[in-house]
Amino acid sequence: KDNTILLPAPVRPIILLAAKTSSLYFEMLFMTALIMIPAAVTFALHAEMTAGMVVMFAIGLLFIPLISCAIDMIFGELVAFFGSRSKHKALVSNTISIAFIAAIMVWGFSQSSDASETLDIEGILQKISWCRPAMLFADAAGKGNVVSFLIFVAGASACALVTAFIISRFYIGVISRSSGVSVSHDYRIGHFRGRGQLKALYLKEMKKVIGTSSYFLNCVIGAIMLLIASVVIAVRADEVRQMMAEDPDAAAMVFIMGMVGTLFCVSMVPTTAASISIEGKNLWILKGAPVPSSVIFKAKVLASITFTGVLTTISTVIFAFAIRMNIVQFILYLAVGLIGCVLMALFGLMMNLKFPKLDAVNEIYIYKQSASVGFMVLVGFVISILAAAVLLVLTYTVNVYAASLITAAIMLILIFACVHNLEHKGKTAFERL
Repeated sequence: KDNTILLPAPVRPIILLAAKTSSLYFEMLFMTALIMIPAAVTFALHAEMTAGMVVMFAIGLLFIPLISCAIDMIFGELVAFFGSRSKHKALVSNTISIAFIAAIMVWGFSQSSDASETLDIEGILQKISWCRPAMLFADAAGKGNVVSFLIFVAGASACALVTAFIISRFYIGVISRSSGVSVSHDYRIGHFRGRGQLKALYLKEMKKVIGTSSYFLNCVIGAIMLLIASVVIAVRADEVRQMMAEDPDAAAMVFIMGMVGTLFCVSMVPTTAASISIEGKNLWILKGAPVPSSVIFKAKVLASITFTGVLTTISTVIFAFAIRMNIVQFILYLAVGLIGCVLMALFGLMMNLKFPKLDAVNEIYIYKQSASVGFMVLVGFVISILAAAVLLVLTYTVNVYAASLITAAIMLILIFACVHNLEHKGKTAFERL
């Protein structure tokens, strides 16, 4: 909606691009601070950190996201460029984005593994010496080098400004092409196939998720991360199995952490938490259809479970072969993961009915800033932490099998509570929208 309003406006493209990127900058600034501030505190406790180093660290923190924004602008422009020239825009955009995310994750895992094998700080710095901005920032904040600080600030600013200037030259054209609609006039007479209410709504939800790149990437990224993590573990399976063989406690810990990681990644798939809000001004069509609200709820939940359930099953199979689970462990691991998929889908729908956002100017705000998505991810994180606590306590007091069964039973109780809420309060809330 906002592109339709803003593109014809008498505003320079670089201003539009800066406005679009500003929210991304503040999100990255928050994430950067979340990672860097604890690291700086740890450094200050074990080494001398002067007032000048603190000032350079604080100011430099504001410039780190500029480099990330420049990389994101380049990648986003490339995705939009290739997607706008393809008949299947969403498929091309999703494929390129998933490949990029997979490459970043695999590279990150490999770097983390290499760093863990290097115990001395000089060895770690040597491994990341190719990343000049990181070395400059470390030299400024860690050693108080003012020259390195000035070069880092100037370089980060120049990187963002030059990238924004170049991309702004093509911004309007790429956005206009990517917003276009391809129409085919090759009409053919075929057979009409009848569909039930649930199947029709389910296919509608699936097309909405897959056909909208921003929806797909923001709402299914957790399940994709789970799959990529399983593949990376499978690649390093020999090291994991050796560690498990040397320490029985480590074997139980790998099993538990894998299960908790699965629950956490599943909680990052908020398709149902945005499925009501995404209808927007077209919600009246859904409400006016001769379809019970329970069928609408089932279609949205099934669409979410399709993504999470399939990817969780594939990830579990890969992980099971990697650490050589026995059949009982595999069944329990998969059961907990699939029950978690159902629980998160139901809870997300419940939150979206409680906190709908039907007046969003841009769909991105629904995925990124709506209360329903935020609550779902937050509660999913809490559930993952509580599940980890229950699994750890019961594993070391009873055994891992009993711990998995009790965890699954607790989540089943929560599922019944969510179903009861949707059948009563959920229907009422949907009718009032």
